[in-house]
Amino acid sequence: MVYSYGIWLKSFTLCIKYFKKDSKQLKIKFEVDTNPPVDFKEEEKLHLVPMPFQIRTMSISSLYAGMMHAVLCRGWQSRPKGRDWYDLVWYVKNGYELDMTHLEARLKQSCKAFKDSIGDISEKKVLELLNKRIEELDIKMAKDDVSRFIYDQRELELWSKEFFKAIASSVIKCVNYNHIGV
Repeated sequence: MVYSYGIWLKSFTLCIKYFKKDSKQLKIKFEVDTNPPVDFKEEEKLHLVPMPFQIRTMSISSLYAGMMHAVLCRGWQSRPKGRDWYDLVWYVKNGYELDMTHLEARLKQSCKAFKDSIGDISEKKVLELLNKRIEELDIKMAKDDVSRFIYDQRELELWSKEFFKAIASSVIKCVNYNHIGV
């Protein structure tokens, strides 16, 4: 939680206006996970701009696991989040490893399909649920959700259930079970 103006917040929106005469306002929403699973990897990053500083952040493989959790478990109501599916393609395209240790912790913590799972959650079970989610996915609605964020709309032309099933088979090829903290 974030403490602001005497109130504890779980999320807040930051509004930024560029220093150009006719610039539009940019809104950025920050959400804070107040009960994150602890099984994630961290890494230290050094930045030199605007001044030298170092930051500890979640590893890309653990971030991938968080995104995969969203794809597998997010409640869609009537609208799928195309942004989750776009991110899935991005992680696979860039060849990142999926941190199964962190994914398993997230799934057991807050995913109805895995709530009562005992022992390790297998790659097979993850692939099974991913393919089930693909079958339920309304491709047109997912495209509509993400299209406003995509500069070149041709990126979405391939989107189909067959496309995402091919992506799903690539997910399991890039799995990392090693959990070494920094």
